[in-house]
Amino acid sequence: MNNKHLIGAFVMTLVVMSSCIPVISAAAVLQVYVADSLNDTMSRFIKDWEPVLGFDINLTCKGSNALVKDITSGAKADVLLSADYTIIDDPLITGGYAKWNAEFARNSVVIAYRKNSTGSGKISADNWYEVLNQSDMRFGFGDPNLDPCGYRSVMVFALAGDYYKVPSIFNDLIGENTYISTKETYDDGVNGYNISSPSTPDIDGSRVEIDFHAADSLDALINEEIEYAFVYKNQAETAKYSSSGDIDYVDLPDKLSLNNTKYEDEYKHIILFQFSDNESARKTMVLTPIVYGLTQLANTTNSDYAAEFLDAFCAMTRNEDPLDPFAYLRYMDKIVPLVPSVGTNWDDVPVWMRRFM
Repeated sequence: MNNKHLIGAFVMTLVVMSSCIPVISAAAVLQVYVADSLNDTMSRFIKDWEPVLGFDINLTCKGSNALVKDITSGAKADVLLSADYTIIDDPLITGGYAKWNAEFARNSVVIAYRKNSTGSGKISADNWYEVLNQSDMRFGFGDPNLDPCGYRSVMVFALAGDYYKVPSIFNDLIGENTYISTKETYDDGVNGYNISSPSTPDIDGSRVEIDFHAADSLDALINEEIEYAFVYKNQAETAKYSSSGDIDYVDLPDKLSLNNTKYEDEYKHIILFQFSDNESARKTMVLTPIVYGLTQLANTTNSDYAAEFLDAFCAMTRNEDPLDPFAYLRYMDKIVPLVPSVGTNWDDVPVWMRRFM
């Protein structure tokens, strides 16, 4: 999209929202914290929109839990886009670091591989756990104590045992190769699992590599350090096209992909206890569909700039630009928008944000 189109689209947005969003009169630096899986999306968006918005944008990308930890430890941030909406509700809203939360998109867990990965010619949604269970196989995922994709990936293994009616899947692939343990539960007539992740969940030399973030697992896959990596679908899709097709991925069955909210009642019976050096800060993660959340931090000194930025971003996810009807496809990859967004603490949601909800 050329700058003429960008400026025209942005002016139209300002006309609609002029009564709700303060006018920016001077340059500033907006601190935007985003989940690793949004790195490519947000980098492209900022490159196009920074000159139009008229202020500098500093982008910080990490695992969502790591970003939240930085914020609660005093890091300066104005805007947060998390790969797990629940960690905005708690600890950010409960701790006074934010006042509201908007669920704006969803994603999927997939299994990425190289074309020359062992077993790549036969792996499928029906047999992936058998392929990964070969004695010489190495696969990886993000740290379940830090990375939402990491703890979701571990939970998929627990979910898979019931789905395929092969109860040994978790123990064969996770229990035998990491220090992560699980205990089966039975509540309200539904089978569930309590998973415990210790401070150091990986075992040196084992068949499982646990990386800081899922993005690191993808790098390890590309560098041929592992054969398969559990990552978000948009990350795998980006790697697929940037590698000229050398990277591909397996879509998991609907229930295991964590993309569909219709399984929410079943997911809530799978729980992961995260390790933390601070016992009071240890979190209990309940499995939920992969839904992204965004918010403006409560102590921001750049609230006007944050409003302009988030309004432009949310408008893009709704394809509101008549001059560029394919903007969403270019920026968002395989991340699917939630239309309308779902909010927490409606009374505290800014007026300009409510039109997306």
